[in-house]
Amino acid sequence: MTPQVQQQLAEVVKQWEDVEGRIKATKKLTADQKREWEADANRITAALQEARASLDDDPAGAREKLAVVTARLEAWATEVKRSAASATNRAGLRRRSPSK
Repeated sequence: MTPQVQQQLAEVVKQWEDVEGRIKATKKLTADQKREWEADANRITAALQEARASLDDDPAGAREKLAVVTARLEAWATEVKRSAASATNRAGLRRRSPSK
């Protein structure tokens, strides 16, 4: 089971880097979202470190930690898309000139 969990860990780390990059690149997060992201980023980092540490001794536990991290990352990826879409819609409304 360890090789599969190692592969899953590598995939989750890649997903983490992708989501983290998208969040850093977006300017569309609210102050509350930014605070939530910072807290989640700390939890995700800790969970990834714990998963790495327990990989050999407890691969099932490592897999569970990775599942939790994956769920949070998917939620953040959705949030970033939603924020970007909302900002695009607001920008489109501002560009339209009022009809008279």
